[in-house]
Amino acid sequence: MKKDLAIPACLLLALVVIIGALQPSTLLAQTTSFKSDSAKEDGLKVTKFETPYGNLVVNLPDDMADTDTISGSVVAEPLGNTEEERNSNADTLEGFVVDVAPKKSPEKKVSCKPSSGYAPFSILIPNLCGAVDLVVYRRVQGEIQKTQPVATCAVTCLPKPPVLHLPPDKAILPGKGTCGKPMVIKGKCDGKFGNSAVYVGKKSCRMLAESPRQQVAQSPKDLTGKLTIESVEGNRRIVGIFENLPIADSMQSPPASVAKKIEDTQYMTMRTPAAQPVGRSIDLSGNWTIIAKNNYGAQTVSARLTQNGNQVTWRTSGENWSVDYRGTLSGYALDTTQNDGNGKFTGHGVLTYDEGADTLSGTLNFVFPSGSPQGVTTDLVMHRDSR
Repeated sequence: MKKDLAIPACLLLALVVIIGALQPSTLLAQTTSFKSDSAKEDGLKVTKFETPYGNLVVNLPDDMADTDTISGSVVAEPLGNTEEERNSNADTLEGFVVDVAPKKSPEKKVSCKPSSGYAPFSILIPNLCGAVDLVVYRRVQGEIQKTQPVATCAVTCLPKPPVLHLPPDKAILPGKGTCGKPMVIKGKCDGKFGNSAVYVGKKSCRMLAESPRQQVAQSPKDLTGKLTIESVEGNRRIVGIFENLPIADSMQSPPASVAKKIEDTQYMTMRTPAAQPVGRSIDLSGNWTIIAKNNYGAQTVSARLTQNGNQVTWRTSGENWSVDYRGTLSGYALDTTQNDGNGKFTGHGVLTYDEGADTLSGTLNFVFPSGSPQGVTTDLVMHRDSR
């Protein structure tokens, strides 16, 4: 006759104490592997690690290549039906650490903890690297569980850096975007967030990624309409007009991009539409916002453009000054002259109309009387507010 295998009460109590000491977070670190997914999105390679508490999102530039210095970000996206649930899950997500390291060079890794939901980082990708490794760990009682990663993913990079045909003082700004979505600014950069910034409506935007050829920032979630946009990279500042659309109103097609401060035709072709509109004429009449920028500063004014045939005229004015403009429209090009009316200076240049963004942009070169400053150029960016 077999004896019953009874567990003594004292041993049973000891087991309960031991199991109780294993907190859920400890068990999670030991047993759970999180799903990961990588995809391209508006200048980014986005990797999402799905956890029960929300996503850990790693943003890398989509053009990153061997030998590049790049910056990226880790963003926490907590789940929850209420603010209390989201705050609780956000606290839990801060308990994770994401290591970012060039493949085959783990000693060059950076560890990112998404404090307050965001952690920026910068790394150098060595030659013949091929990929960047992402490894997620759980912190338990302040200690990173390095022997038990909960998720991994390898994000490939290009073998050679792409060539960007822009001088260091030029950049291409987006003309439209969607609230909370990435905005891509093409231009030469150092790949580090330290001397970079993007502003929309004078509001600082979260930097998501940067390579030596582009900045990627998040458009404001709470600002909509036609706003100023400014890209800063070191001493370079480029200003333009940006239309931030609510998510429900955003178009499915890619946002229109408008080149700013681009004078040479080999760069103009990057954003200039066909030489002639097909089967119709362009009408530039309406109320416009104008941003004028030169070595002496930047100024934003409003003006009404009047068009008669292919002749376009407008005037800008302020306290004790006024400037008259006259342009001849040929296709999408507006050959423009400027005169202050007092003989102090004249200006000339070609503005190019971007039909998708409804903008005019270009550079005017000024001629001053003898004894005045010479060689001054002004970059104009104009966006139509209404017809």
